Amino acid sequence: MSKKPNNPASKKTGNGTKVAGSEAMPSVEAASDTSAAATDSAKKGTSRLLIAVVLLAAIAFFLFLLGNVNNATKAENPLPAVMSYASPGDHARAEIAGLLARGQQAIDLDNLYTKAEQFRADGAMADAYILYFYAARDGHGPSAFRLGMMSDPAYHDAYRDVMAEPDLFQSLKWYRAAKAAGVEEANAPLDKLATLIRQRAADGDAQARRLLLEIE
Repeated sequence: MSKKPNNPASKKTGNGTKVAGSEAMPSVEAASDTSAAATDSAKKGTSRLLIAVVLLAAIAFFLFLLGNVNNATKAENPLPAVMSYASPGDHARAEIAGLLARGQQAIDLDNLYTKAEQFRADGAMADAYILYFYAARDGHGPSAFRLGMMSDPAYHDAYRDVMAEPDLFQSLKWYRAAKAAGVEEANAPLDKLATLIRQRAADGDAQARRLLLEIE
């Protein structure tokens, strides 16, 4: 009886014949799964990178537009010249220094008052006050009247005026100077101020009592 040749491609086991090389199949499938996972991961990474690039481009474009709008706004609304000065009142000081540098012995007080009025209209109260004071000190009636109003409790504006609080003494002083310079408009507020001084003196106000001696 002849022997069957051994089949190198098969192996007898307890459960039957097992084909040689079948043990390598799971490794091939695992490698295939790993490759697919790597491909998916690469695709996801590429997608995320593209999204990030698009977002950055959108942000850059937005910032570019915002910069153009700001530049256009600045061109349409330039900062006023007063911003170049270090502190309130510098405009007025420069104005007076310029007049003195030109050697003007007799400064045009009416012109100075007009400039002070412009400062006042623009809200530059420190500059206005300096010019009013400079002109009033030289006997300019309208400027003295303005100083009287700026110190008068009836007209004092804490948000605009240079003085934080009204001053009865200063108001009385400048109203009288305005009246002496021929400003008839000073008569009515001067009378009202005198009435206020009498009332406060009766209430025990020390300053009003001292001023009462001047108006009686």
